[in-house]
Amino acid sequence: MQAGGSISNAAGASLTGRSGISIKNATGYVTNDGAITGGTSSGVYLSRGGTVSNSASGAIAGYRGVRILGAAGTVTNAGHILSTTKGGVVLTAGGSETNAAGGTISGASSGMYIAGGSGTIANFGSVIAHGNAALYLVAGGTVTNGVGAVASGTTSGARLKAGGGLLNDGSITGTTGFGIVLDAGGLVVNGASGSIAGFTDGIYAAGGGTITNLGTIVGTGATPSAVRFAGGTTNELDLATGSLLIGHVDGGNAIGAGHSSTLRLEAGNGTLSGLGSDIVNFNTIEFATGAVWTIAGGINAFSGAVINDFSVGSTIDLVGAAEASLGFIGNVITLVGDAGILVTFTGLADGTFLRAVPDGTGGTALSIDAAAPCFATGTRIRTARGEVPVEVLRVGDVVATGIGGDWAPVKWIGHRTVNCAVHPRPQDVMPVRIVRGAFAPDVPNRDLVLSPDHSVYVDGVLVPARYLVNGATVLQEPVAGVTYWHVELERHDVILAEGMACESYLDTGNRAAFANGGDVVMKDADFARGVWSVAACAPVVLDGARLRAVRARLVARAVALGHVLTRDPDLHLLVDGAVVEPDWIGAEYGFVLPEGARTVRFMSRSFVPADADVDSDDRRNLGVAVTSLILDGQAIALDDPRLSTGWEAAEDGWRWTRGDGALALEGGCVLEARVARFGRYWGADKAVGATAGMAGIQPFRRSAVN
Repeated sequence: MQAGGSISNAAGASLTGRSGISIKNATGYVTNDGAITGGTSSGVYLSRGGTVSNSASGAIAGYRGVRILGAAGTVTNAGHILSTTKGGVVLTAGGSETNAAGGTISGASSGMYIAGGSGTIANFGSVIAHGNAALYLVAGGTVTNGVGAVASGTTSGARLKAGGGLLNDGSITGTTGFGIVLDAGGLVVNGASGSIAGFTDGIYAAGGGTITNLGTIVGTGATPSAVRFAGGTTNELDLATGSLLIGHVDGGNAIGAGHSSTLRLEAGNGTLSGLGSDIVNFNTIEFATGAVWTIAGGINAFSGAVINDFSVGSTIDLVGAAEASLGFIGNVITLVGDAGILVTFTGLADGTFLRAVPDGTGGTALSIDAAAPCFATGTRIRTARGEVPVEVLRVGDVVATGIGGDWAPVKWIGHRTVNCAVHPRPQDVMPVRIVRGAFAPDVPNRDLVLSPDHSVYVDGVLVPARYLVNGATVLQEPVAGVTYWHVELERHDVILAEGMACESYLDTGNRAAFANGGDVVMKDADFARGVWSVAACAPVVLDGARLRAVRARLVARAVALGHVLTRDPDLHLLVDGAVVEPDWIGAEYGFVLPEGARTVRFMSRSFVPADADVDSDDRRNLGVAVTSLILDGQAIALDDPRLSTGWEAAEDGWRWTRGDGALALEGGCVLEARVARFGRYWGADKAVGATAGMAGIQPFRRSAVN
């Protein structure tokens, strides 16, 4: 046809020629439900723009499958389009191409190709290119590869030559080349279900770009990159939960001047490995809140980088860099003998510090540590001049030692302030209060406040305070912040703090934990164990019969002091803010609800099993174990979404509350609850020494630091 128009090829019909269909000189419209075949030209050829619609039963084949010249065209395919020599679908002046779910497009060269203008490609089916890119945009535009879609090309799965954006939730593969090529920048977002793989590189950003990955990006060849930045002035790689990269990532700076590359590690867990010694550095590596990552690579992969908010639980493995080759100045790590900065850390949480541990293969693994035993501000130490607050002690002061009954001079005093409120693991830094008389009359003689890992000396062994928490006379306190101090003598010994025997400081490589600890690198765990075995004044006990005996004695002492252990959970309801006591207690607790009740909270005493049971290590805060709930005769499953806050996960046959479990209601008159298990609750409050109310129904209490 020479002057435009429309052609419809019905199901079962076939058209064959040099071109199966050719419309010249005006916009045309072609719908196909049958078969269209072009011999030495295109299956469908439109010279002035137009629209081609190929249905699920349609098949188009030719030198090129579909070609639209001139004005922007539109191609939608739900059937089959095949090119024997060139591109499967070719648009030369922008436009849009859509391959629907179930549709297939196969090109001897490219699959879906837009040569001019800013076009749009959307694939929800299968696109195969045997000589070039499956999805190819020359002049900008957008590419979408949907969930379940497949795009596979020889040199690349997808290519954006002039920027633009690509969203992938399916599979994009470059069988002998790249998964995706960005010639001049652009944005790639790989969704959670997205997979990008290239034999050479997963993504090759020849002109820079911004890449966000929530799925998988893989380089599969002998020397692959998952992502390679080879240019651009602002490059960004953003990795999210579950990302696994194989190969290496080029930051870009040594490739050309003016590059600025950023690696962002999002919340969740992930691994980034294979950053080889030939890799160019990132300017910035950022850890988002909640990000726990392991990243590994050669020194050059990190050289000059600024690492922001490095988080507890994350690891940076400096492959091939032995611990002995590193030096610390504040939070800057340098190579010994090399004036160049290796890496700078910023935004470390209060009370945390960098630890360097050999990785087992000649390199060094960097992580965050927060454990260091200390006294809280205000703790009184027995000295030759009387009881002196620890923060007033000075080097040279003579203190009483507890094992030999001797005196020894202070060699060093360390201190640091911890912001517990924002710490990622507050239980590791919140202070433990041992109330007056907890061990024996006037032992301690005032409340003693220690860091969780500071050991007390009892029955010939050292026991860290955290292992003695019992909810009555030894309690961990949820304070916002605390300043800790430690006292070092010429040798490890026991000193008297508030009349209680406690360990002095032993340097196991953690001196850098303190604000005045000096510029030293943290030593590894094996080093610490070696120091303890040689220099500790007494063995440390963390479990076993000796610890159980100490804990049992503390519980018995608490009861003797008037703290009461009870099996009564004091179970009642809080219904829309009003207290409702049980109307009967038999096989079930029965409650008659106020009219129009909407929200019920199961209120009870709570307990921590390990507090009073010396054989337990369960530190959960529990209320009662409910085995069934019946509202107006109808059972409510224990995993019903109406059970919201304040519940532990359902177990086999019951579900624990945490002392305050919520149940959303829509009306209801009678609620019955069968309870199978109770705890041993600290019942009545009891004043002990300077601390009142410490043994109430909640296992943790706040009180002022002495």
